Amino acid sequence: MGVTKLLSSIFSLKSQQPATLQEGEHALCDLLVKFLHEQDNPATASTDAVNTATPRLPPEDVQTLAKAADRLCSNRVAWFPTFGCALLALQRFDEAGLDVQLLPGHLALHLVCLDDWQFSMHSSPGGNISHTSSCASNTSLCCGLVPAGSFPALLQAVHRLIEQRRQAKVKDHTKSGFQRTPSFIQAVIKDALAQQQQQQQQYHEQGSMPRGGFTDVGLHTGGMPRATAWPLVQQTFQVVLEQAGVCSDHQEPRSLFQLAMAHFELWLMQGELQQLAPHTATTATLTDCMVMLGSVASKAAALAMAGHDVAGFEAACRAARQDMEKASAQRALQAAHQFLLPAAAGSGIASSSSGGNSSNSGLGTWRLPQGMLPAAAAPQGSASGLDAAKRAAAAALGSLPVGPSNGTLGQQLQQLLQQASALSSKTSSCDTAALLLLSSIELVLFSCAAAGFHHSGSRLTCEAEVQLLEQVVDAYRAALLSFKATRAAAALLQVQLRSAEVLVLWVAYSFMDDAARRLLPVVGSYGVGLHWTDLQRTALQWMLRVQCQPTCCSTAWLTSRFTACTTQGRAPSALPTSMQLSAAT
Repeated sequence: MGVTKLLSSIFSLKSQQPATLQEGEHALCDLLVKFLHEQDNPATASTDAVNTATPRLPPEDVQTLAKAADRLCSNRVAWFPTFGCALLALQRFDEAGLDVQLLPGHLALHLVCLDDWQFSMHSSPGGNISHTSSCASNTSLCCGLVPAGSFPALLQAVHRLIEQRRQAKVKDHTKSGFQRTPSFIQAVIKDALAQQQQQQQQYHEQGSMPRGGFTDVGLHTGGMPRATAWPLVQQTFQVVLEQAGVCSDHQEPRSLFQLAMAHFELWLMQGELQQLAPHTATTATLTDCMVMLGSVASKAAALAMAGHDVAGFEAACRAARQDMEKASAQRALQAAHQFLLPAAAGSGIASSSSGGNSSNSGLGTWRLPQGMLPAAAAPQGSASGLDAAKRAAAAALGSLPVGPSNGTLGQQLQQLLQQASALSSKTSSCDTAALLLLSSIELVLFSCAAAGFHHSGSRLTCEAEVQLLEQVVDAYRAALLSFKATRAAAALLQVQLRSAEVLVLWVAYSFMDDAARRLLPVVGSYGVGLHWTDLQRTALQWMLRVQCQPTCCSTAWLTSRFTACTTQGRAPSALPTSMQLSAAT
């Protein structure tokens, strides 16, 4: 079975269709065994995979997990992925190697059932959205005891009864068929045990009725079957750790399972990154790597919440992100080389012979344009001539309020609100009024930002001033939206208008964060919802904007708080509701 299909089943990759894998459980178990073997023997791993940024499991945990993985690959596990369950035969021993079962020589039958299915959505290539579901936990059902030597015969009886039930439904011409639930397998196991014990001879004709309570994982319940292979291997592995007695007294099975799954996904991601090169760093490949990185980061965050040291995970995730960005940049550079112009000298292309000034170079020929200018238009007295000009001049006459001149940041914000209120009736129809309001707000905010956020006259001193700033930013965005609807907006580049809007939001966010950390010290323990790299592609025209951008990008609070949050294992979060700008977040 292909590795891509296995990875898609584990990570739900976006470049693939929704995972519907109901086979390949043995390949997944082998993959888990290979991971534990490399953890136990680092020298067998590839050179690129072994580095200082790769966290490793403790040797004692690796040995425990290896014992559990060997149980998965043994003949004491019967897989029923098309029914969403697996039959696990356990035999527990004490430290001296003695059988501690109630009936020595017998195996305890545990049916591991996939349970707690949760709705999810999968984005496929081409923009298709599919409704899928994922298994969140398991339910273990005890099915009784069986002699160790009779377990293979029991499995044969179970498969025989499953086929008999299927044939019976075919004879009845039932379209839906029998339910593919763990309850069905439990009923079949009950009948097989009864046949072995010779308690009832007719179980194979009618059989026990399966109970309800579990989800049908078959195809007839929807457009596609549920992916059960990897969830079943994962949940069975957890049950083995909890029930098979492989963990020592000081090892907590559930915590060990979470730690193993986080290292396992990190190992899979690093294996994919080893194959990442400029010629393979396509959009689909990088998207899959980012999905895997997100899954590893979420599991590392859960470990951090449980008290584990995740410094190794943080370093590995940072190194993985750098590898992806490096491969993407190299691919973009290779693509850019295809558009390089040839040298300007000596390719032998003939110049134009049509006369006039011309030039011959390796790029071809060029000449000055030739043609006739249109005749000057005579003045007209129609509606599109002098009368229209007079009406336009009359409409343009009048006075507009100027912006604030000096004062503290709070006083200038109050003056800006007064100016916005006075121009509110004109910004929708007059492009001059809209531009005046935009430039006034940008002048105040960018001047204060260029002076530094810790300047005495450039700080918000109370919550009322924070609300004033939010109202000013709302007025700025409303005026910008009105200006874009006018004909004069075509004379300006849209990218410059949007870049100025982004910078205004950034400056406002910076002022609010500075005020929030002074007024509410608890905000300093939260992350920020922005990153300085978002400003790298802004197109700024005015000198004041250019002077203001480095202040926003290099401000100490952003880099220090983002680094502090990632070091502590927390994902960056937004500011409290009373201190956040909804447009910026």
